[in-house]
Amino acid sequence: MKTMLFAVIISGGTFLLFYFGLSNTGLPISFGISVAAFIAALLASPFRKPAPANKTRPEEKPAGSPAKTNQSAPDDLIAEGNRRIAEILENAKRIKSQEIKDKIAAIVEISGRIFEDLRQDPSDVKKAKKFVLYYLDSTSIIVKKYADLSKYTYTNPEMNSTLKRAENLLDSIKEAFEKQLLALLENDVMDLDVEIKTLESTFKMDGY
Repeated sequence: MKTMLFAVIISGGTFLLFYFGLSNTGLPISFGISVAAFIAALLASPFRKPAPANKTRPEEKPAGSPAKTNQSAPDDLIAEGNRRIAEILENAKRIKSQEIKDKIAAIVEISGRIFEDLRQDPSDVKKAKKFVLYYLDSTSIIVKKYADLSKYTYTNPEMNSTLKRAENLLDSIKEAFEKQLLALLENDVMDLDVEIKTLESTFKMDGY
């Protein structure tokens, strides 16, 4: 309101000055000058409120906002791991040796425990990613190739040697997977140790 009044006064004064105060200034020119003065007064008024700062539009992200990461969620990694476990079990059905089947079953059992840990502690995803995407995938390939070769009745020394190496490797895989599980459980062990020490200290403070 004050801004408008200020502009009217300036505009009116300008019109009077040019129409009556100065010679040879006609009505149209005086009126045009007064309109320009009115607009200028609106913009330059000391009573005019400053324009509000531009607010970030809802659809726009503020500068520096973190981008979405492409890290695999625990469920995605577990689903991928289970897919490869299914491949291992499917190929294991074609193997005649029960001993080899038992070794594969032990590997699958440990893998299941690793996936269970991921469900309970999603922070272990980074540690387990290589296990799923590389070691478990390599195991699936080895079991498939073993099943393909072991079905033949007639073999040669080279084939027998390769099959034997694959059988021994299954033991190494089982051991490696056990170490992987223990590594993932380290955080749980540390958390339990902290809780035990805290409770023991509380007992001492309370005189128990």
